[in-house]
Amino acid sequence: SLQRLQSLQSLQSLSVSRGDYRDVVIPEGAVVYCDPPYKGTGGYGVRFDHEEFYEWLRTRDYPVWVSEYDMPEDFVCVWAKGHRSTISATDNKKVVERLFVHQRWADEVKPRDLFSGID
Repeated sequence: SLQRLQSLQSLQSLSVSRGDYRDVVIPEGAVVYCDPPYKGTGGYGVRFDHEEFYEWLRTRDYPVWVSEYDMPEDFVCVWAKGHRSTISATDNKKVVERLFVHQRWADEVKPRDLFSGID
């Protein structure tokens, strides 16, 4: 994991953006990862329209990787890992974090290569 982090740090152009996904300018050739408030959770105290977000994802001209527990059927889970949720001291239930991409990109991305060696 440390080697992977070091290789990410050595990228020539690494940019992290936080804010409304509709306002982020995404340069050509970028790798896009979104970590929205998970559907059915507290949502970080903000209102988030998941259906609008899914529609936005469907119209992108590039793959967008999304962390979520579950997504609509036209999104493909490309990676998953179970663990105990530690958000609350009293509620540490088992959850499965997943990484999704829209189905039209599923054959073009090679997540197994991207995530090999990561537990």
